[in-house]
Amino acid sequence: MSPEILFGYPKLIKQIAGLNNEIKINDFIWEPTILNISNKQEYKLQTKIVDKINSYIIAIENFIEKESPFRDSNYSINDLSNSLNIPSSHLAYIFKYHCKLSFVEYKNYCKINDSLKLINNNFLESKTFDALAYKVGFKSYNSFFIYFKKQTNYSPKDYLLNNHKK
Repeated sequence: MSPEILFGYPKLIKQIAGLNNEIKINDFIWEPTILNISNKQEYKLQTKIVDKINSYIIAIENFIEKESPFRDSNYSINDLSNSLNIPSSHLAYIFKYHCKLSFVEYKNYCKINDSLKLINNNFLESKTFDALAYKVGFKSYNSFFIYFKKQTNYSPKDYLLNNHKK
């Protein structure tokens, strides 16, 4: 059952407004504005979910923050769809038109953010960089290193050294 059916549209708007106060949508990643879409099928989907776009984005961000699902390197958009109980076509639309990153880029972005949290929580006191890479869901240290440096402008070792000086 959708919230619109259970509570009515006004109740849903209040819930979404409350969620918007809890989590800010990251403007670096998300573009929740309505777009002009020429593809008829995707335009039809847009008109169907236009009122849900912000709540979908917030649901994605909340879930990623709390569950760290991308630690499983095989976690797919279909897995995310099942976890959030949002149709995969809606998620594909969200990532195509409202995310500035592709789904794979978004996964890597989240993995690097996860690794930064682990580093800041002293994960590396007892573990290696290799263990960190596997923990956050990368299949190799090399790919972890490349994405880490791309996102932070530091190698993992340099980040660790600079982070502990602060």
